[in-house]
Amino acid sequence: MKFNPRSFICLAGISLLFFSPLMGQTPPSPATASQSQTGFVAPQDVSVALGSDIRLFAVMAALNLAGYDYEPAGRTMTDLRSRLRNELQPDPGLINRLQSFYRSKRKLNIDEPSQAAPYVALAFAMNKPPELDLAIPPDRLPPDVRAVADFAALAGELFRRTNIAAIAPKYAPEFDKIATTYYKPIGEMIFQVLAYLHTRPVTFVAASGAPIVKDKKGNTIGPLIKEKDRTRRMFVIVDPLSAHDTVFVRNDLINMFGLKDRLDTRVGDDYIVVVGPSDQPNMAEIKRTFLRFALDPIVEHFVNELFDPATKKPTGLTQNILNLTKQSQNIDPQLKDNVSVIVRESMVYAAEAGMARMNNREPLRGPIIDEDNQYNLSKQFDRGAVLAFHFYEKFKGLEESGIDLRDLYQTFITAVNFDVEQKRTEGFAALRAKVEARRAAERTKEIVALPGVDKATADNLDQADLMIRRGQFPQASAILNQILTNQPTNARALFGMAEITSQQPSAVEAAPKSDNDDKLVAQEERLGKALILFRQAIAAASPQYELWIKSRAHVAMGRILDFTDHREAAIAEYEEAVKIGDVPNGAYKEAAQGKDHPLLPRSGKPQ
Repeated sequence: MKFNPRSFICLAGISLLFFSPLMGQTPPSPATASQSQTGFVAPQDVSVALGSDIRLFAVMAALNLAGYDYEPAGRTMTDLRSRLRNELQPDPGLINRLQSFYRSKRKLNIDEPSQAAPYVALAFAMNKPPELDLAIPPDRLPPDVRAVADFAALAGELFRRTNIAAIAPKYAPEFDKIATTYYKPIGEMIFQVLAYLHTRPVTFVAASGAPIVKDKKGNTIGPLIKEKDRTRRMFVIVDPLSAHDTVFVRNDLINMFGLKDRLDTRVGDDYIVVVGPSDQPNMAEIKRTFLRFALDPIVEHFVNELFDPATKKPTGLTQNILNLTKQSQNIDPQLKDNVSVIVRESMVYAAEAGMARMNNREPLRGPIIDEDNQYNLSKQFDRGAVLAFHFYEKFKGLEESGIDLRDLYQTFITAVNFDVEQKRTEGFAALRAKVEARRAAERTKEIVALPGVDKATADNLDQADLMIRRGQFPQASAILNQILTNQPTNARALFGMAEITSQQPSAVEAAPKSDNDDKLVAQEERLGKALILFRQAIAAASPQYELWIKSRAHVAMGRILDFTDHREAAIAEYEEAVKIGDVPNGAYKEAAQGKDHPLLPRSGKPQ
């Protein structure tokens, strides 16, 4: 069974943009990867499919009607999500059954994205429309997905009894535009990961010889199970019907896309990342998933280091690793007692930290970056990735040698000094206190150093910032307006008011009975005011202490201008932020991304 990424276009049902391989380059070979840290690998060249999926579209449409209306604080539901709710208009009885099902499966003390996660996964275990029924027996699904398996029938009924099939093509350009913004960042990320690891991902697994079965008389009956060749796959699926900035990751089920039978592959061969709408490509979990995609075959290939090949019992190395997890303060259930995953996750976060170390272009920031890496790795140690520090140190040799990780892994895994690793936690408290104090100081040092800004004002600004992050806009506005009454050129207060204005819809926009044209006019007026406030903040910002305000304000204006279809003006703002440089607490990376990857404009028109 071979996987052709281009077939995804037809099977998904919604159009999907794929680019010519001529735009990319072949994956870096171990011999040449260390020569450059910039480049591009076409995702489809390494079995990474990017796009949308009609099954997920149908399930998320049903979930939205069932009551999934969550958005993070300060965010409003996307226009696409609202439009779909209004256009479907299914039978009220079906809506009641959808809502009743969703309510019955809710769990206490679980956030809304986590409530939705099993439904997202369920979509990939379903057949394509119009059936949209389960393609995998419920008892073969992960427990959380099995618990909501009956929702497949409701989603299928909604699909057949409404006009989803007819209206889906209308949404295709919007889905495609979002997918397009991910193509270049994913290709660049793939290159960087493979260049760092000096390896190629395993995408094809040939069938191994199945054990021969004989009867009691010694006659050969045949192989117990005839194995098949397998293709390992990674899917990045855009989902504008989910909440902003949500990411769902699964590797514990088979994506039935492109398969005739679930036995055509096996659990663990498919890596699925579903990304909700975001202002910029949400790459962190995509990168970690691709690291897992590249690293898992290496761990599996050398599994004899962890389990005796004859007895299948854990080796002494495995026992030592499991003993080390007893020091983890907040161990992830997926890592507990699963030594292969512990090793894999340790390498994932060690590689992430190692790449941050290598990508540093400012020698003076080296110690700070290493300190931040150590801080982050301490959090992963507590989660159960107890060899993260060990691999972080060993990967220095990988960076310097240019040798394929596959050739070094066995040396790395057998060289763990458990006496050293047992003592890691002794320094965690001091490390975290130091890093958190430094980060807090970086956030406030600009303010307390400004002439005329006393400690009380700084504290009030901190409180307003916190309220803005929580979406408590009226309370934050009251604090900031009081500050601006006495200090009309306080750059941080102006910036805060600009943030609130850009995020909080006006009364006309929020009123359900408002005319759409009136809403658009009100939105334009509000965003225009936000642009004025951001410009005032830039003009007032101290060139010595408040470059971060200038940086973030330029990016914020660029995003507004992108949203309102003024791409050239948006690029000019992003370029101003880039000129400022990578200042602490600034938005340099967002500015660089914004130049290449605009926000989806309000009109949905191609740029």
